[in-house]
Amino acid sequence: MRTPSVRLRLILGFAFALAALLAAGLAGLRGIAAARRVIRVDVAGTAETGQRLLRAHNATMLVLTRAQTQLANPDTGITAGSDSLSAVADSRRRELLLDPRLREDDRARVEHVGTLQERIEVRLAVARAYRDLGQRDLAASVAAQAAAGLDTLFAELAVLTRSQEARQRLATAG
Repeated sequence: MRTPSVRLRLILGFAFALAALLAAGLAGLRGIAAARRVIRVDVAGTAETGQRLLRAHNATMLVLTRAQTQLANPDTGITAGSDSLSAVADSRRRELLLDPRLREDDRARVEHVGTLQERIEVRLAVARAYRDLGQRDLAASVAAQAAAGLDTLFAELAVLTRSQEARQRLATAG
C-alpha cells in the first residue's frame, strides 16, 4: 500500500478544516439563536413587570385621588366604590408582589407603598369624620398629615419606576 500523495493530503486537510469551520459556525449560530430567545423572554418579562407596576401605581393614585376629592368636596356623591377601589389597588399590588422577576428591594418598596397608601387612606377618612363633626381645624390638621404622606408615597413610586426603567434599558441593551 502506498502513502497518499501530498496533493491528496492537502485536499483532505483543507476539507477537514473546512468541515470544522462549518461545524463551529453552525454551533455559533445555534448559540446566538438561543441567546436571542433568552433575551426576548427577558425583555417580554420585564415589560410585563412594568405593566403590572403601572397598573398598581394607577390604582393607588385613583384611590387616593378619590379619597382627597371626597374630603374636599363632600357633596360630589362619589363615596360609593371607594372600598372596591382600595381592594383593586391591593390586588394589583399583590399581583405585582407575586412576579418572580421583581427584585427584593423593589418588593420591599411595593410593600412600603401599600403601607403608605393605607395610612393616607385612614388619615383622609379621619379627616372626613372630623369635617362631618364640624371640627374643621382637626380635619385640616389630619389632612395635612395625609398630604405629607403623599410626598413620601410619590417618592417611593418614583424610585420603583426608575428601577423598572433601568431594568428595561438593560434588557433591551443586552
